[in-house]
Amino acid sequence: MGCYKDNSNPITCCHDCKERFPACHDVCATYLREREKWIEIKNKANIARVKESVYDRYHYGRVQDSRKEGRAKGKVY
Repeated sequence: MGCYKDNSNPITCCHDCKERFPACHDVCATYLREREKWIEIKNKANIARVKESVYDRYHYGRVQDSRKEGRAKGKVY
């Protein structure tokens, strides 16, 4: 699932699992529950990131517009 902030795997139920076998993630209920929780957390973070970037782009655009207006009036920044 890529890199994480703290360089740790968020799904830890498989570590030292005695019942683990090839392709067990397809049927392991514990793994599937933890994966659903992790997907939920990622989705919340992605939504927050999108909202923040929309706000940042809006704010940046407003600042740029005001600077253009100031330059048109002869102000130097």
